[in-house]
Amino acid sequence: MQRLKIERKDYIVLVTVIVFLAFTIGIYAPLDMYLMNIDEFWFGFSDIMPIVLSVFLIGGILLCIPGIFIKKRVLNNYIAFIFGCALTVYIQGNFLNLDVGVLNGASIDWSQYRDNFVRNLALCILFIIIPVVCVNLKIELTKKVMAYAAALMTMMQMVSLVVTFLTVGMPHINKQDDDNNVQMYVSSKNLFNLSEDENVVVLLCDMFDDRYFDKILPAHPELREELSGFTQFTNSTGNYSTTHYSVGTLMVGSYFHNDVPFADQLNRAYSDVKMFQALKENGYRLDIYTKPDYTPSDMWQKEDISNYIEGKEEIGNYPLFVKYLYQMVMCRYMPDILKPYIWMDGTEFSTLKAIDNECPSYDSESNMFFYNALKENGIETQAGEKAFKFIHFNGAHYPWRLNENIEEVEESETSELENAWGAFQIALEYIDGMKEKGVYDNSAIIIMADHGLYGNGTLTNPVLLVKPRGATGELAFSEAPVSHHDFQPSILYLAGLNDDQRYGKSFFDIGENEERQRLFYQYYLQEDGYQANFRLIEYEIDPESNKRENFHLTDVEYLPTGEKIAHRENCAYCQSGAVDPIETEENAPLYIVHDSLYY
Repeated sequence: MQRLKIERKDYIVLVTVIVFLAFTIGIYAPLDMYLMNIDEFWFGFSDIMPIVLSVFLIGGILLCIPGIFIKKRVLNNYIAFIFGCALTVYIQGNFLNLDVGVLNGASIDWSQYRDNFVRNLALCILFIIIPVVCVNLKIELTKKVMAYAAALMTMMQMVSLVVTFLTVGMPHINKQDDDNNVQMYVSSKNLFNLSEDENVVVLLCDMFDDRYFDKILPAHPELREELSGFTQFTNSTGNYSTTHYSVGTLMVGSYFHNDVPFADQLNRAYSDVKMFQALKENGYRLDIYTKPDYTPSDMWQKEDISNYIEGKEEIGNYPLFVKYLYQMVMCRYMPDILKPYIWMDGTEFSTLKAIDNECPSYDSESNMFFYNALKENGIETQAGEKAFKFIHFNGAHYPWRLNENIEEVEESETSELENAWGAFQIALEYIDGMKEKGVYDNSAIIIMADHGLYGNGTLTNPVLLVKPRGATGELAFSEAPVSHHDFQPSILYLAGLNDDQRYGKSFFDIGENEERQRLFYQYYLQEDGYQANFRLIEYEIDPESNKRENFHLTDVEYLPTGEKIAHRENCAYCQSGAVDPIETEENAPLYIVHDSLYY
């Protein structure tokens, strides 16, 4: 059979549609996802550029090879098939992607999306078949349309990337890239080193809801003795829905209202912070173990934080890094039916950090990193310098993979509450080490969370347990209406520097029947943020208790841009006349979505 002649224009069309597909998957998808979520990644822009360019070139070459050896009629179908795949990927990633939330470890009930999977798969198949059918009916016209469409959509994506790049800004993009290939990073230095004299230790157990402790305590009554000197503040509230704003609030002691980008809000508020300076002036070494993105950059630059040292965070396993990078791309750009098999929990990239320094970086997203290091090294003590420690670990945050023996297992082998108990035991191990070294009594300790159980619309409270220096006796309880807003005065009180309340009232200075304002800002991670800001819906909490029915909308909402609006008149849920049901032990926590994000 004589081979039909393949003309030069056929190869031009082939290359054009291949560039469309390779650019969309190889370059546009990973860079767009990186730039739009840059605060969530520890690695730099320069780390991924060689990878995406290589994938683009290698992928393009591999797709071109079959076109060299096949006959013209097959080539036409091959071109149409490649174009159909590129079109499908483009539409799926930009318009059809199923929103099941962010990659934050939460388990997903995929069965509720089965109907969507079928519809989405049918559309994807249709987008691939239509170009193939058309090229067999109108060969030249179809190829011309495909060539122009592929070139146009490729250029559109290029322009979109440039705009996103300029919006994010070069300084922000280069946050991990230093001219000398050296930067400061949060290390594990002094993680288990305490003073023989005085310590203030904060163990922040991420997402440890106060409901968890209320259920754990009756099941483990021995905690009343083990937590001797501690007081549980049963009427404590947080300030924000998740870690993003919550840890920042603890560091600066003020509310954020989105009037400037989040990083600028942190630094501006930090200019008024007296806590760290007061601690340093009174002989405390500052040890802070959390993500810098949650905290003011000025804090790390201006304060002498002992574990913030020079080094370079590098990618320790490039093949695995490439796998995770494009698995993340597939989660958005492949048909929805594949999501259950390729979904990520959001912690994968943190496991690939390598440091060109003998002191490893601190990983706040791993319980086992903290626990294993504690078991291996144990608590150490030294005379002289006092220590302030702020230790943020993954705690009760999903994915729920801890069992009651502090072992990492599959989610199906544990439960939400068992995971919380396993995480709490890690804090107890640290405390037991302090007791063994004889520094428990002369140390003030806070066991707390940044926020309670996060769900879309939930209003929950973080646990708060506090032990002053020298405190003894069984675990006590206080119903004082305290909040995260009282954190800094309380730290200085525990350090013996705020007895006169010059820095504000501490947890222990607030009476159980005291009338005071407590604000909570609800936000939804499902929304698109703007410069790391989310819209904030304001609630005021009655001082009587921290139960759900005592959270009341103030009718104030701050958009991501900082504009202050009336919430109710812009919220379809409120306009519908719906009334939030009251939570009980049977139905808690309740997911209430005030959908002004749709106006």
